[in-house]
Amino acid sequence: MKDMLQRWAVSPAVLILRLLAVLLAGLLLVHVAYVVAHPYQIDIIGRTLATGAVALTRGEPVYSAPALAMQYTPGFLVLQALFFRVFGYVPHLWIFIGSLGSITYALTLSAYFWRRAPLITPLVPASLLACLFPVLWPRADLYAVLLLGIGFVVLLEKRAASIAVLLFGLSLFFKQTSLPAIILAAFLGCYDGRSDWRAIRRSISIVGSSVAVFAVLLALYAAATQDSLRDMIAIFSIGRDHPIPATNITYYSMISAALTALPTIALLKSSGGYKFRVPVIALHVFSLPYIIFAAKAGGHWHHFLFPSLAWLWLLGRTSESLAIRDRALALTTIGSLLALLIAGYFQGFGGPVPATAEDQLAGQELATFVANIPPQQALFLDSESGLGLTVGATYRGLSTRYDRGAFEEHMAAGDHVPADLIVQIQSGTIPLIIRRLGRELMFTAYGNSYAPMNQTIKTGYAPCQGYILQFWEVLCSKNDQNIRY
Repeated sequence: MKDMLQRWAVSPAVLILRLLAVLLAGLLLVHVAYVVAHPYQIDIIGRTLATGAVALTRGEPVYSAPALAMQYTPGFLVLQALFFRVFGYVPHLWIFIGSLGSITYALTLSAYFWRRAPLITPLVPASLLACLFPVLWPRADLYAVLLLGIGFVVLLEKRAASIAVLLFGLSLFFKQTSLPAIILAAFLGCYDGRSDWRAIRRSISIVGSSVAVFAVLLALYAAATQDSLRDMIAIFSIGRDHPIPATNITYYSMISAALTALPTIALLKSSGGYKFRVPVIALHVFSLPYIIFAAKAGGHWHHFLFPSLAWLWLLGRTSESLAIRDRALALTTIGSLLALLIAGYFQGFGGPVPATAEDQLAGQELATFVANIPPQQALFLDSESGLGLTVGATYRGLSTRYDRGAFEEHMAAGDHVPADLIVQIQSGTIPLIIRRLGRELMFTAYGNSYAPMNQTIKTGYAPCQGYILQFWEVLCSKNDQNIRY
């Protein structure tokens, strides 16, 4: 062991790649700090999750009527609700909640590979930098990946199956899409080079126990809130109806192939590579669901973060057993880094957009307006992207029955919700419609048209008297006899 440490300590490849890992991790932390310290636009999904967390703090349902939820499990909602309870709605700190999962992931997993396989350590922060979409947005993904990663290490290194099961169940509670990666982790943790039934039964037991923990957490959540398990399960399944364009399948398959080509070759060409054939096949098989998740309309390649942990662990294992030479592993790391950066470039890296001065003034104006009217329900149509404006308004008293993130998800799934909303607009049952001046919504993130809803609003609503704002248009129903125009 001492000889191994001495050999690694003087290896130029190790020194260079460790330095690169420190630089990439530092760049990630600087980028996160900059985003937290400056006003940035918050995408519609992050805003919908936050408004759901606000409703949770009020004891209102999130998944059951009259709420309209995203198809995400409630772990992140609970985390945000606890945060709002303690700090209130503070936009910068709210953004930091999303980034905290990324920072913890980067530091925890980098520290692990720094000790066990330093040559591949740069791939941990690089994977986050190349895929900033979930890193800097308030999202559940990185918390789910973080819990999965820690559970993965606990299972494979410490053989503590009970702790791993708890962490896997929590990962599912934050994001249900972690299930294929949990199956993969259980298989790798039980596979000992022989396809014996005992190992298969043990892996099935681990997965089943993890799902059971997840089910208990859901039941506890339902018991503590006004949401029913039946409504929650129905919401979780709406994503299955989203279209999967063939071009997207091809595109993300190519990205996956580019990212896994060098690791696959390195593992199979290593001394004793025959031992890794079955794990490598399993890695490719259980990566397929994440290609599909990414390829769905409105998807993104951040789903690849789930199976990436297994690839890194298997590379680290071959390095530790000296089955792969330092030079080959260093070349694999450098090649994979280039593939990540190239993929990130073509994906646009997915980072958030800075809020303009007009966005900030609009947010201040909306906050002042909401503070001076009675609490009531409203439909927000802010813009294609905004500054978390509806979250601030919701926190201050307005209730958003149809938040855009959830509305667009349901619309893409062919749900009846769009028709319900149009009926409510026609009947004038929504007291206020607040929309950003000069930024009429045209299409959803999935390509669905807002034209029918816009036309219905023009027919049934008009500007409210006395509500004259610089950045917002406040509309009231023409059927309301108590409103003058």
